[in-house]
Amino acid sequence: MQGADKVNDELEVGYDETFERRWSHAERSGYVVMLVLVAAGIAGLFGRGPFSHRTVSSPASGLAVDFEPVARSQCDTQVTFHIKNDTAATTIDLFLDNHLVEPMGLHQVLPQPVVSQTAPDGLRLSIAVPAYSHDTELRVMLMPDVIGPVHMVAHLQGHPVLRWTQFVVP
Repeated sequence: MQGADKVNDELEVGYDETFERRWSHAERSGYVVMLVLVAAGIAGLFGRGPFSHRTVSSPASGLAVDFEPVARSQCDTQVTFHIKNDTAATTIDLFLDNHLVEPMGLHQVLPQPVVSQTAPDGLRLSIAVPAYSHDTELRVMLMPDVIGPVHMVAHLQGHPVLRWTQFVVP
């Protein structure tokens, strides 16, 4: 037989050091890849977790947006607006860009706005808030029907614009 030598009247199969070294390297590489994927999953890279939410804020406008940087197409996602009202006003006008309404599929707004008014480039919501309230929340439920990055804009009446991007995956 070729490649096998008899040792002590038994058959020795042979040992390929190069193959064993490569196999060991491939096995260790597989362990590292699996460990990285599990750690990314626990951290929230593929769903809920510490890295699955991002907040963008503008101290000058008193507006902050909490959102999921990665959303799934045809699945619910939520954008939360934190609004500071340092005035005696009992309603605040929030403008939402067309991208938040159309490709991201505006599904529901909680609490219901007092007035919803369409504009050529978006939607204006009048929200009832207590005077001098420090933090009022408005939740917008979305169901995106696009794939890829979606650049969104929101602002309070007479304040600077706040921009953020959500990436929609299949």
